[in-house]
Amino acid sequence: MAAVMTAYLRDFPDASKWAANIMEGELFPVEVRMAHGFERDGVFLEYPDDWTLEEDTVENGWAVSLNSTSTPYLVLSYRDDVDDPMEMADAVLEGLRESFETLEADEAVETVGGQPAVGYDVHFFHLDLTNTAWIRALPFGAGSLLILAQTCDTELEDFEPLFQEMMAGMRLPD
Repeated sequence: MAAVMTAYLRDFPDASKWAANIMEGELFPVEVRMAHGFERDGVFLEYPDDWTLEEDTVENGWAVSLNSTSTPYLVLSYRDDVDDPMEMADAVLEGLRESFETLEADEAVETVGGQPAVGYDVHFFHLDLTNTAWIRALPFGAGSLLILAQTCDTELEDFEPLFQEMMAGMRLPD
């Protein structure tokens, strides 16, 4: 059964992205259906039906990019040559620091797919917008699995709950 997330929109910038009835400026609930699923090596993640998936095999693993019709995206990356998940999270944070000098990051620990995940909550400016990213990594298989989710803060209210639902629903093998 597809997971459903209810979001409340203040505006309606992209009619192709959302199915909503907005009348006379009132807010109406909008259901975002997790109609698609990605599965590889026992990792399963549901994602919204209007997002696109790009999968790539990389040296020592694989990577998947899930892209919304606007700015939010989520990347999953598995590396079998990285034993320490924090090493992957640190590498992503360092890459972001090189690009965004005003970046602020706080260490974070949470449960993803029933497993403890380490990483960072990140905030930075880009193209005159504030942005939020979540970097999480956890042991998986012979290596580590990395999750990077990012959105600009003008869409944070709508997409943070969606990212949380995606992470809560992620399934990993026992």
